[in-house]
Amino acid sequence: MTITVFISSDTMEIPAGSAEPVSYMSAVNLLREMPTELEYDGNFIGFINEADETVQFIRISRDNWLVDIPIVVKGKYDHSLRKEELTTEHVESIVAEFFKGKNIEQISKKFEID
Repeated sequence: MTITVFISSDTMEIPAGSAEPVSYMSAVNLLREMPTELEYDGNFIGFINEADETVQFIRISRDNWLVDIPIVVKGKYDHSLRKEELTTEHVESIVAEFFKGKNIEQISKKFEID
């Protein structure tokens, strides 16, 4: 299974339309290195699976994240599932499940993202 990454931070810029393949360990390292909103306004990191499902994150502060999961219906954006105040540990767990092949429906239920 191939997972790709897109990112906007103070040290890296990979647009979603040009997402690059990433290993699980590299994904975790990128998460841990993400700046906070105060350090870099507009930071985000996201991952796309082979089914074209996306999970994306904004690092609000050192241990406070927002997750956003865009829901696409019939090829068009419909709405997003969001959850705020996630810890870095929660974010890493979500990413681990995504890399294990869990789809966004399974992830949103497990982590109560609505």
